[in-house]
Amino acid sequence: MLTAMEKPSDELRGFAHGADAYLTKPHEPTELLRTVTTLLGQATLG
Repeated sequence: MLTAMEKPSDELRGFAHGADAYLTKPHEPTELLRTVTTLLGQATLG
């Protein structure tokens, strides 16, 4: 999830609704790349 909502309660709500990651704007491009790379590494086929 990429959002401008940055309260801890917003993050908890995001994860409760199925987010695999939670990044707030503005963000560093390297942070986004690292998060996407990690999530792709966790993805399974099938």
